[in-house]
Amino acid sequence: MDEPKYVQQMRESPRFGVDAKGTVHELKPWEPDEFTDRHELMCRMSLTMRNNEIADLFGMSQGKVSTVLNDPRAAAIKREAQQAIQHSLADVTARLAMGANAALDVLEEQIADRTLKAKDRRHSAIAWLDRAGYSKVEKKIVAHTVIDSAVATVVSDALRESAELMEEADYSLVEVEE
Repeated sequence: MDEPKYVQQMRESPRFGVDAKGTVHELKPWEPDEFTDRHELMCRMSLTMRNNEIADLFGMSQGKVSTVLNDPRAAAIKREAQQAIQHSLADVTARLAMGANAALDVLEEQIADRTLKAKDRRHSAIAWLDRAGYSKVEKKIVAHTVIDSAVATVVSDALRESAELMEEADYSLVEVEE
């Protein structure tokens, strides 16, 4: 079965584009010839929206959105937009929120990377849980009683001394292999 003439022409004439670093490269068959305003808008929206949300807004498949956002030219547009937003934000909290997804991606990669030491992976996992609101559980014992001032002084001194020892202590978790 012969291919249509336009398919043969597409195969014979290479297309070129410029990636995020300014390097000229041959475009893959699925990459758009040029980045339109619509593509640029999709890149900017990807900073705060998921691919399926963008696809619904533009009335296209998630695969097409993914193709546009994974194009080498999209990285430069997203980076520019993110830097512009970060530089315009005086609020530290808002700047941290902008970089939170990238930071979580790094933590997720570290947790999954079996080539890292268990200690480093555990540290990443604890950091992830801490940011998610699952902070370390601390037991606090509260008691109310009436005691003599001399006894209170001895107990107070003992508590102060134990607190100092606790600050100096070095704790580490030990993994037990079964």
